[in-house]
Amino acid sequence: MTQLLFFSAALVLATPAPAPLRAPSGTTLSQRANADALRILDAAVAAYGGPAGLEAARRFRIVQTGLRYQLFQNEDPELAWDGWELLRTAAVDLDAGKLYGEYRVKKPASDYVWWTREFVDGGKGWELILTKKWAVPMLEPGLESMRDFVRLLPQSLLIEALGAGPSLRAMGSDQIDGRAQDVVGFTAESGQRLALYFDRETHLLTKYESLYTRNTVGDTVNETRFSGYRKAGEFPVPGRLIQYSAGYLATDATYTEVELNRPPEAALFQIPSDFARLRVFDAKPELLKLAPDVYLVHALPGGFNTMFVVFRDFIVAVEAPEENSFSGISERAIAMIKKAVPGKPIRYLVETHHHGDHSSGARAYIAEGATVVTTAGNKAYLERVAAAPYRMRPDALARNPRPARIETISNRKRVIGDGERTIELYEVGPLHTREMVIACLPKEKILFQSDLFNPITVNGPEPIEHDAPFHGVYDDNPRRLYATIRELGLDVRTIAGSHGRVSTVEELAAAAR
Repeated sequence: MTQLLFFSAALVLATPAPAPLRAPSGTTLSQRANADALRILDAAVAAYGGPAGLEAARRFRIVQTGLRYQLFQNEDPELAWDGWELLRTAAVDLDAGKLYGEYRVKKPASDYVWWTREFVDGGKGWELILTKKWAVPMLEPGLESMRDFVRLLPQSLLIEALGAGPSLRAMGSDQIDGRAQDVVGFTAESGQRLALYFDRETHLLTKYESLYTRNTVGDTVNETRFSGYRKAGEFPVPGRLIQYSAGYLATDATYTEVELNRPPEAALFQIPSDFARLRVFDAKPELLKLAPDVYLVHALPGGFNTMFVVFRDFIVAVEAPEENSFSGISERAIAMIKKAVPGKPIRYLVETHHHGDHSSGARAYIAEGATVVTTAGNKAYLERVAAAPYRMRPDALARNPRPARIETISNRKRVIGDGERTIELYEVGPLHTREMVIACLPKEKILFQSDLFNPITVNGPEPIEHDAPFHGVYDDNPRRLYATIRELGLDVRTIAGSHGRVSTVEELAAAAR
């Protein structure tokens, strides 16, 4: 009985006191950070002309000229990137949901131009490829699809931050070029986390940045800087924009025209009558059988393809695509390969060239234990890709670390086989890049190439639901590829590639002409 009373008393003593009905007085750290952020934004609103200045910024027109650096897309991975001539225009009416953006870049010492116009109006959106006179419907038209054009005006970021609600936080202070900055962070509508840096004296936006995982370098930062402020009418606007990606200069542009409170002209949202309207839809990955034991993983996200060949005891994959912002494209391709051919290891991955969107998926194959086959000049680059940090968005290699095994092609040719089938790898550069590999299956008369011939169907009697988005190629590439096939004496009938649909050597010959 005494023991029972002692146990009951212990329970009473151990029971916590009831929590107060109200939290202790005083603000929390998150409340103070939100309030401080609003104070910084209020000062910025005043610096940009108050409510009238923000209202004028909801409709604007901007023209920029300068240089755009095609990062990780140069001819040699060990050389600095060339600056392509840039012309960019934005015309925006946020209230009417009308957005127009034009983007033109010209490759230096070349006639090659990539020139597009995009617009969203009334829930519909189109991309116009001006060099081809093609019009492609946007899959998800809206503000988010053209956010980069909207953010060319710093007031747009201030408007975004003011609407961020509970995610808005003051992040402290920093220095840029010796000037103190007040930093505000928030989560954008897309889920992207942004940090805005406001000059403590002028209260104008100096830069904005976001952390992300880039395909070639792993965890990194993207930042855009505004400088050279001047007046457009009575409100301040920047005179220069500089963008850095992964620490490398990506854009250096001058604002040649800035007009606030100017709605876009109706003519900007028209498709020219002589443009063909492409029937291209969202990529739906599928497995195409090119020949017995030869397959193409077709229409991966971003419009990529990967070929794989099944040998007696192993598999050889050709091409490891990945988008600039890591999204696991090659991991998805590997899952489809494993489902199609369970139990056989992927022993080799063949890399055609070093461009980041075609090579950085190698990390997924390294995680599978595959040996990467490439050219000598790309080995050091791929070693850097394999060693990149992926902690913010762990990929297959971050989750399953392995040392990279990289082998190079000697004397411009390598043959992989098992006594029944062979795949021949030829180094054919300089072609598109200084070192380029094509893969030939002599028994099946199939050739796989990358970025040299990207055919798509422009129009047909029915929508083409599995065709990939258009990826531009230099005009001379099909001719030089066809000449290379003839010089090597390859007997080829089917042409497959990293982009576009499966084609024929006859179609390549016609494109070469």
